[in-house]
Amino acid sequence: MSQATVPSKKPVPETPAVSEDLSKAIEQSVEKQPDEQVKTVRLFDDYYRCNWWVMDKGSQPAWLSSGKIRRSTFFRARRGTNGLQIEDMGKRTPAR
Repeated sequence: MSQATVPSKKPVPETPAVSEDLSKAIEQSVEKQPDEQVKTVRLFDDYYRCNWWVMDKGSQPAWLSSGKIRRSTFFRARRGTNGLQIEDMGKRTPAR
């Protein structure tokens, strides 16, 4: 009688858990002027782009809402044991 060979099972690599999208938490925690609206978009992993919008006050149709970006920056954000941790990626010093 011949023995059948059973293929060995390879362990399935664990994929890292998808981290929480912190866009809304960033929007609520960054400083802004009274006339600004902050919009944050998750780019990938822990990296976000944050724009400070100012709406145009000129005459325009009611259905057309336009404005301009007053400021824009990239953040790396994580929620740790000490709460939300935000690192401004625009303020890093370049390697020399």
